[in-house]
Amino acid sequence: MSKILLVTQSGKAEVALSKLIATYFTQYPEKDRSTFNQLIVANNASDAKRRAFENDFDTIIINCPLIEGNSENLACDLTKTTYSTIIMLVQAKKAKEVEEIVTSEGIFVSSKPIISQLFFENIRLGQVTRKRLLSLKKENLDLQVRLEQLKTINQAKLVLIQKKALSEEQAHKYIEQQAMNQRKPKIEIAEYILKTYI
Repeated sequence: MSKILLVTQSGKAEVALSKLIATYFTQYPEKDRSTFNQLIVANNASDAKRRAFENDFDTIIINCPLIEGNSENLACDLTKTTYSTIIMLVQAKKAKEVEEIVTSEGIFVSSKPIISQLFFENIRLGQVTRKRLLSLKKENLDLQVRLEQLKTINQAKLVLIQKKALSEEQAHKYIEQQAMNQRKPKIEIAEYILKTYI
């Protein structure tokens, strides 16, 4: 299931881009890619920011220019607040200038008039990039949790060293032995030790 935010102020562009996006998802199905199911349209930068805050979009397509708000600033802001792929649609004569501003932020720029194959390639690359980014995010969160657990276990060892006059090795073995005896993770034993002695 793919969720796309289309930011455009033109009614004609909204209709044309909606058809083009639907074409991509019907003509290029892949086993591992979810199907397109929801297109939400925002007509200005503030509406786009609000909708991006309220929803988790796979892709955000910004049809430039926007009358209200700077398109480049909107795209850069969205990269900082979402994990969405951002694609900017820019007139060909301004594409190079916009690319210089936004590509360092991981934003795709597609020139207008739109060449459907290039636009589709941007969507595909964006989906692959987002999938990898979400995987890295999960890995990062897992590592943060593990690091916090290690800090807690080390604090518990320090408490055992201070309160029970154990060596670091003895404190380590004590926590491991308690975890095995009680069939609980070491983190739970460490938390119990901290609650008991602090």
